[in-house]
Amino acid sequence: MQLKRNALKEAKRLYLKLNQNNPQFLWLPFLNGILHYSTDDYAGSVSWFSKQIHIDSMHYRARFNRALAYMKSDEVLYAIEDLDRCIQ
Repeated sequence: MQLKRNALKEAKRLYLKLNQNNPQFLWLPFLNGILHYSTDDYAGSVSWFSKQIHIDSMHYRARFNRALAYMKSDEVLYAIEDLDRCIQ
């Protein structure tokens, strides 16, 4: 478990560096959302997935993953809204 935490911490550091060096990299918010979800930081995950959806409102992967984070945070109504948008 400690190895996983260290790997995720290193991944976060690398993504922040990537963001500084390549701010035009459009998938960065999505990838950060995945990292935050992986560390059980669901609020942080929702925030990053929301940023990705702001960039691309049709990004169904970000919507689906945000719905998962909402469900983990007991925000079921928000999760249902995102899932509805995924299937439209």
